[in-house]
Amino acid sequence: MKHPYGRCLILVALLLMTSALPLTQAQHNSDMTTQGDIELIILEGVFNDFDDAITELTERWSIPGTQVAVTFNGTLVFYNGYGVADSDSATNVTADSKFRIASLSKAVTSAGILTLIQDGTISLDDKMVDLIPDLLPSELEGCDYPSHSTSYSIDDITVSHLLN
Repeated sequence: MKHPYGRCLILVALLLMTSALPLTQAQHNSDMTTQGDIELIILEGVFNDFDDAITELTERWSIPGTQVAVTFNGTLVFYNGYGVADSDSATNVTADSKFRIASLSKAVTSAGILTLIQDGTISLDDKMVDLIPDLLPSELEGCDYPSHSTSYSIDDITVSHLLN
């Protein structure tokens, strides 16, 4: 039986499991390396149990393929692919496999925006037209768009409006 909440469950499980990892060992048992533009910390043995737990979780919930990435203090410390990306061709998922994230992009974008707010880079009250003026539509000949004569204006849209 397929579990409709399997994907959500794996995200929650990952969050719970990553909070218990001994990542502070990164300062003592690590080697730095670079892969492309990504700086990695190779943690010897720290993620073995985590890797096994993800494998077991994907098998238990019959998840055909998934990827996991863990960062610590802004540095990628673990990533791996599990299962198959395409059941017909039996193509394995790798750390570089591409997945469609569909509506999850809204949560990821919101988390990024809230991080910018927390850092003080932007605020909820900032106007969209001030932050990304290049996205403003051009005026259309013979039409008031985008400057309508109503009480609502594109100039009034804030970060808070976009998040809500």
